[in-house]
Amino acid sequence: MEFDYSHVRSKSKTVTAVSILGIMAPVLCGLAIGPWLHEKFAPETPRFGFQFSLCIALFDLPRLPIHGADFAGDEAGAHGHRRDVHQLGGD
Repeated sequence: MEFDYSHVRSKSKTVTAVSILGIMAPVLCGLAIGPWLHEKFAPETPRFGFQFSLCIALFDLPRLPIHGADFAGDEAGAHGHRRDVHQLGGD
């Protein structure tokens, strides 16, 4: 199974913008709501560590379906091996 990258080259500005927003949006949201969450739920923890962990959690949140399918028993190969991420969507 191969992926055709020719259409990606023609839309490089869109691909770049989506990639940057996919990284920046969770980080900015984590930095925006981090102080309030820290004050309400974990004032005894260091603020930087709390916000850093929150940013990582928000960044990884959209990837949960991939992680869930990666560990599901029905997605394992014939010998029980985990499949690569690019193999999860196809047959």
